[in-house]
Amino acid sequence: FYTFLWGKHYKKYYQQKISVQTASLDTLYGGLKPIGLAIENSTGSVYFSLKKGKEYVMEPLQKDAASFFNSLVYKNQLTKDKSKNELTERFLMDYFTAIHPFMPLVLPDLSQAIGVEASQPVLLYIPKQKVLENYNENFGDALYYVSEKPTQTIGTDAMLHLIHTNKNHQVDIENYIRARLLDMLIGDWDRNAD
Repeated sequence: FYTFLWGKHYKKYYQQKISVQTASLDTLYGGLKPIGLAIENSTGSVYFSLKKGKEYVMEPLQKDAASFFNSLVYKNQLTKDKSKNELTERFLMDYFTAIHPFMPLVLPDLSQAIGVEASQPVLLYIPKQKVLENYNENFGDALYYVSEKPTQTIGTDAMLHLIHTNKNHQVDIENYIRARLLDMLIGDWDRNAD
């Protein structure tokens, strides 16, 4: 009955064995250094900086249902294992499988075709390693998408502040709608504020 209501989603692809490169963060892109966390509703991501001033983000392929649930309950604190409700976790994991796990790899081509900026993620196995420092507890030993953080975009809060305080700032409505329609097409409902 559950499958009838919700569908099969892409569960089999999350369990599929694949080959990816293993990355050492101290040599990747010339050496990445962690500078902070982005704690979103469905993922915890680590931000990295490069000596050249660029920033990168490392997002897990496999979403963590417990962290998602806890982020709702504990207001975006990166916590694990505060909730052990197996039924809730199974339901949330099913929710995460509604989007194809490898969609980020084709998204740049789709975005370019409709004129929307997108990052160029690379799927890598990131083992636990010294450069992760205190993030080793919650990150590493998994598959992650690593991509350069866009520099020409601003967060939602900053955008709203600019619009409300200065009439010279406007949202590019056509591009905004184009980007949101693409999100809807691919089922990306958890776009973060950045």
